[in-house]
Amino acid sequence: MAYTPINWQTGDTITAEKMNKMDNGWGVQETQLFSETVTTTDLGGVNGGALSYSTLIDSASIVVTFNGTDYTCPRIEFYGTYYYGGFTEQGPDFSICPFALESSPQGNTLYTQSAGSYTVSATANSVEISENFSNAVNQCVDTSALPMLCVSGETTESEILTALSAKRLLYFYVMGDLFIIQNYSSAVNSFGTIPTSNILVTEINDGVFNAYYN
Repeated sequence: MAYTPINWQTGDTITAEKMNKMDNGWGVQETQLFSETVTTTDLGGVNGGALSYSTLIDSASIVVTFNGTDYTCPRIEFYGTYYYGGFTEQGPDFSICPFALESSPQGNTLYTQSAGSYTVSATANSVEISENFSNAVNQCVDTSALPMLCVSGETTESEILTALSAKRLLYFYVMGDLFIIQNYSSAVNSFGTIPTSNILVTEINDGVFNAYYN
C-alpha cells in the first residue's frame, strides 16, 4: 500500500491517529553501558583497575561521567584496541583528560593519574529502527551492494568471504588510516590491500578479522 501524506493545514486538529502516522520508524536511544566504582592501583608505572563491565565498547563516541563530571570521548584506536579519554600512542595522557578507558575483547580497564577509588559511568547512543522502516529502506536501496566496513576483532571470516564473492567494496581502518581489501589468501592468511604497507598485519584468527600495525 502506498504511503499517503496527511497534508496538514492550518487549523487541523491533532489526533493520536495522525501523529502515529507521522512516526518515521527510527529513533536515537541513549543507553547506559555501566555505572560502578573502580579502584586503580600501581600497575608498574601507570595506575589502572579493571571494570566489572567486560563487554567490548566500540561506539564512535561515548559520554563518560568521571567523579560526577561528564566528558564526551571520541573513540581512539591503536593496534586493534579502543580507548576513550586521555590517550595517545605513548599511553595515557592525563593532560588531555583525567582518565583513560581501554576496551578490548579481554575486558575494560580504567587508568588514572593517581591510585584511588573513582565513580565512573558511560552512556552511548544507539539507533533503533522499526521493521517497517527497515523494509522501506531495503526496497529503495540495494544494501547488498553498499561498501562494507570490516572492524578488527569483530567482523567474521564468513562475512568477509561472502562480501568478497558478491564483489562488494570492503574497507577497514588502522589508527585512522584507511585501507581497501582487494582479496584474501588462505594459504598465507593475509589480505591484499590498497594501499600496501610493510608494517600492516591483516589476518583471520579464530574465524575473526584482525588488522593492526606490527
